[in-house]
Amino acid sequence: MELSQIVEALIFAAPDPVTTAEITKAVRRGAGENPFAEQQSWDQATPEVIEQAIAALGERLLRDGSAVELREGASGWRLVTQAAYAEWIRALLPEMRPEKLSPAALETLALIAYRQPITKADIEAVRGVSVDGTLQKLTDRRLIRIGGRADLPGRPMLYETTEMFMEHFGIKALEDLPNAEELRKFGAVLLLQLAGTAFANKLLEIGRIASEQIGQRGKAHSPLLRQFQQAGTRAL
Repeated sequence: MELSQIVEALIFAAPDPVTTAEITKAVRRGAGENPFAEQQSWDQATPEVIEQAIAALGERLLRDGSAVELREGASGWRLVTQAAYAEWIRALLPEMRPEKLSPAALETLALIAYRQPITKADIEAVRGVSVDGTLQKLTDRRLIRIGGRADLPGRPMLYETTEMFMEHFGIKALEDLPNAEELRKFGAVLLLQLAGTAFANKLLEIGRIASEQIGQRGKAHSPLLRQFQQAGTRAL
């Protein structure tokens, strides 16, 4: 029994994403109760040792061509199915088909992601339309939340993205959002200053270009770009 196999079992069995610290704690506790000397030595396992085991697990899954992959999100590690098998999974579980995000919702979400914290008035100034319904929908989907109030007359609410947003788009921190240089590699720039439909069309344009690159290179440069592309295409 290898440490990476134990880590795999822990991540698979966890109902929610599990952090390196939580895995370390579980390994130490389990090792202390294990009758085998080799496994008992893991009762002093450090987070660095666990990180090496996690890396070995990810490499093994990739090397073996597994249908699942190891992914670290804002809340920790989890095992997820490869995107290539999405249609097969939906055929088995049609009730789990995700609700589509409209271009308007994607536009608003992108504005919040890149300009957060941001007020509703600032969003509407860019989009040129009311966003009350869109903000409520994104809040209900737990992709955004109210993060405070601006130091402005009337103390308007400030909107920001959530951990669910980062989990959904496959990033660990907001710093992982693709920057303008990364977007240019796909032949387009995400211009946050554009308003209304033009902005949404630009976002979908990025998605289409990213889709072409995925086909040519096997994978997108950024999980977020791939997710925006998939969400935008479903909404067309």
